[in-house]
Amino acid sequence: MLVTERDKILVIPTAKGGVAGGWAFFDLLHKGIAPLGLVFGILNPVMVQGAVLANIPITEGWDRNILDLLKNGDRATVDPSQKEIRLS
Repeated sequence: MLVTERDKILVIPTAKGGVAGGWAFFDLLHKGIAPLGLVFGILNPVMVQGAVLANIPITEGWDRNILDLLKNGDRATVDPSQKEIRLS
């Protein structure tokens, strides 16, 4: 069984990888398995480029450690303009 991040918000504590990392988001979109959104603790320009190219909403710069707020499987709503993550 293939497990994907499709229809989920992917939470990533820090960005790692080189130039191909951003293109991976576009590849996920092309394959129909892209996440609904990306929530980063720390971000880099390559990830922003990839998210924009793939039209995936992306956020960064939270006041608290994102992994302290969410656990695997939590249902949440993300409001980047208010810097809020609300558990559903």
